[in-house]
Amino acid sequence: MNLAIPDFYDFLRGPGFAVSIIIFLSVSLYRTLCLIRATRKIQKISINTEKYIHRGSIPEQGNLLRRAVELLKIRIKNTIFGTNPVMGIISLVFHLLLFITPVFLSAHNIIADLTIGISLPAIPEQLTDIFTLLIIALGGFFLARRLFIPRVRMISTVRDYLTLLLVMAPFLSAFIAYHHFFNYRVVIYSHMIIGEIAIIIMPFTGLIHMPFIIFSRFFIDSEYSIMPGNRSW
Repeated sequence: MNLAIPDFYDFLRGPGFAVSIIIFLSVSLYRTLCLIRATRKIQKISINTEKYIHRGSIPEQGNLLRRAVELLKIRIKNTIFGTNPVMGIISLVFHLLLFITPVFLSAHNIIADLTIGISLPAIPEQLTDIFTLLIIALGGFFLARRLFIPRVRMISTVRDYLTLLLVMAPFLSAFIAYHHFFNYRVVIYSHMIIGEIAIIIMPFTGLIHMPFIIFSRFFIDSEYSIMPGNRSW
């Protein structure tokens, strides 16, 4: 029995993690190709932003940088940062922490170095602990928002709640394991299994919006894009 435990850990750390990454990358690539096929390349901006603004808002002549900044401000107004700046900042911080915390976690990079001989710079463990608490707190905020704000609750489905809980579970289990609450062996195995499941199902759910936001905000031209894109629907 004692010999089987390290084997299971090695499986989760090695083949299990590799399979989850392969599935994630393969399905993400397929969906990216589908997204590209659903758009077409354009030669010029399809939406003329200037005709929707009052004369004098953007200088017709003068500093090109100033003109570009003014156009960027107008485009940002059509995003969540323009309609609800507070939620925009909260959402941005949440998504950045979701990426930074696991990728630059020292424990993950130690395992990566032992497994494949490659690791990234690691941020201090105390800081990642703070980041994890922030993620859990912000996840609780988004859950409460779905539960108690009527207009958000109306469009929320069981799948939305399960997706949010699945996102939070690896961070909550990591925090519990790091501080050695409960049975460490059970918690760390649960953390690894849940994390790999989350990686696998990410491209099959709305979680794919995290990498796809690069395409929708910078490459596909629409009223919600931040920069003029070179493709349109």
